[in-house]
Amino acid sequence: MISKVSFLFLVLGIALVFGKVEDVDFLEEISQIYSPPVVGRMILKRIESRMDEVKRANRSRSMTADQHFLSTSIYNALDTLHHDVELMDKSPVLWGNQRFEKVINFFIGQFKRLLNLYNKLVVQLH
Repeated sequence: MISKVSFLFLVLGIALVFGKVEDVDFLEEISQIYSPPVVGRMILKRIESRMDEVKRANRSRSMTADQHFLSTSIYNALDTLHHDVELMDKSPVLWGNQRFEKVINFFIGQFKRLLNLYNKLVVQLH
């Protein structure tokens, strides 16, 4: 039997794939609907996915030293953000709490800035 949380992640994953929703838009949308633990786990999954992507790009031989440094910096910033979200996820938070909303919006904003920076790097590589 599938758990409710697993089912939720399955449905959200399918919606993300078929709806072609951007990571940030998706996270902003679910932050308004779902509880803090669910939102925290989804942010962590998105960050982990992007960290893997940055790690693969970082292995590119066509990168200059500056691009490699930038890619490594983005990876380290994503790793720090991941750690911060994990800490938030471990602290008790009530759904609808204004502090939660501010913290989540901050994390999503940081994630958005890092994605924009990474996308600029990818454009430079091609």
